[in-house]
Amino acid sequence: MTSSSRTLQAIIEQARTLPEADRLEYLRHTCTDAQQYHSAVERLHSRQDFLGAALDDATPQPSIQGERIGAYRLVRSLGEGGMGEVFLGLGDLDAAEPLLQRSLQLHRELFGAEAREVADSLHSLNRLHGERGQWQQAEALAQEALAISIARTGADSLQSARDLCQLGVIHHRRGDLDAAEQSLRRCLDIRIARLGAQSDQVSAPLDTLASIAHDRHDFDTAERLYRQALSIDRAVRADDHPLYIRHLHNLATVLHARGDLQAAEPMYRQSLALFERVLGHTHPQTIDAMNNFARFLMDQGHLDAAHELYLAVLAADRKLRPDHAYVGHDLASLARLALRRRQYSQAETYFREALAVYERTLPAAHGYTASALTGLAHTLLALDRAEEATITVNHALQIWVQEYGEHSPWHATARAIHGRAATLLGELTAAEQALTQSYPILAASPRAADTAMARDVHAWIEELFRRQDRPDAAAEYFTSLRPTRAAPSP
Repeated sequence: MTSSSRTLQAIIEQARTLPEADRLEYLRHTCTDAQQYHSAVERLHSRQDFLGAALDDATPQPSIQGERIGAYRLVRSLGEGGMGEVFLGLGDLDAAEPLLQRSLQLHRELFGAEAREVADSLHSLNRLHGERGQWQQAEALAQEALAISIARTGADSLQSARDLCQLGVIHHRRGDLDAAEQSLRRCLDIRIARLGAQSDQVSAPLDTLASIAHDRHDFDTAERLYRQALSIDRAVRADDHPLYIRHLHNLATVLHARGDLQAAEPMYRQSLALFERVLGHTHPQTIDAMNNFARFLMDQGHLDAAHELYLAVLAADRKLRPDHAYVGHDLASLARLALRRRQYSQAETYFREALAVYERTLPAAHGYTASALTGLAHTLLALDRAEEATITVNHALQIWVQEYGEHSPWHATARAIHGRAATLLGELTAAEQALTQSYPILAASPRAADTAMARDVHAWIEELFRRQDRPDAAAEYFTSLRPTRAAPSP
């Protein structure tokens, strides 16, 4: 049975069978849209549902911290939190924040600083800060929520699993993949043990674990986990549920990364259309989907369409989350597009703006930073500034080695740029080593960007050997590679 066929009353009745600490998480994953979620929260959080027989409708309750707060006011404070959740789900962060802050304040006054209701409010606020890219604040709130949940509901409760899952998302966004995986696997274990392997609450941690595998370039694991999440979604959710849409879109991104553009394109188009219809054009998830589809269009050579979409994404991110690292990511995407169009001065400007954003929002050794440095070095080469390019790409190489190792296509790209700079500076022996060792890695990659880079490196190797008065050496080198992979021609 899909979510669309569940009545609101049935959802509420099922939520009432769960421990109070687990009810909001159940509603968040089960309701089909924001309106239904809001209605369920308001009805579930009526006076007797929330506090049971401890409160009598006709009797105002004693004050907390010197303030008399009767039953009606209690309902209103919880309503503010419910509305804050609704606005958060709709991506209206400015509207959500004061409601969520007020809900947290009142929960602390009503129930004390260590109450489960306080953990619920902290969870909502850390999600809000995460949407804005304020990861330090988000992590502090998530850690506080988790500590309360463990103390009040136990380490193996669904509420603790919720906070572990969110902490894993935050670690992932901050680039700490090991810590992220640890939190998410603990969350997944709890949910499977409590709810079963096919529960709708299992698909979310599967999705983020798939994203971690994607970031590690373990595309087989990423695809398997994304498909597992989608299988659960199809059994328990409607095909216009936001989580189903997100998981479908994420599967498209991993297929894109594997070079299966034919399979990725319909998933991209379907998921983006659904995001726009269900969540709206200005929702953070819609904006992220637009960005990924713009990259897909660029890889297909549709540069004008990609440029228009990237500009729209940048404008939306600057308005919605101006302090988020994604603003830097948008600028870096525009820089790569400008580099592709041979608009080198514009590319340099965009890359430097992106790096300034990353410096404010990310750890120093982050993959986004390394990627922008690599692109900037490539741009400096095109501007005949080989010495600057060498300094810049050396910084990128240090990060790539630390984060992804020496055999990744990202490190190979940076090393090839270093080799090209060495060629232009007359350091031909160093250039030969860098170019000939990086080329096979790029040529073997299924990614469109790496294939394009391999073509550039192919030409750079031929020019290098001509400079060495060894024109036949290039043909011999590429012939030696053909038993394992045919070399792409420029």
